[in-house]
Amino acid sequence: TQLQITEAAISDLSKEDLQKQVEGCDAVVQTLGHNMTFKGMYGKPRKLVTDSIRRITNAIEGTEAINGKKMRVVLMGSDGVYHPDGTTDDKRPLSERIV
Repeated sequence: TQLQITEAAISDLSKEDLQKQVEGCDAVVQTLGHNMTFKGMYGKPRKLVTDSIRRITNAIEGTEAINGKKMRVVLMGSDGVYHPDGTTDDKRPLSERIV
């Protein structure tokens, strides 16, 4: 088993770069998060998750066509969570933590 970690702004990667990243993988884990400012939450890119997943799935479909192997995608988003550990942000109420 191998683990490859690539930290990059997905919008900065070309289609070819994305296909190289996912080639030969069994799964892709994509983590997304907005900057926790008004501009970060409501400014550009307006469709960060939609556009990013579309780009990843297009890259995966390109490699699946070549090797015939299905791939899993795991998406992790911040959903506006800044520091939920309570060290630099208020501890979340029980109602938020159990959801």
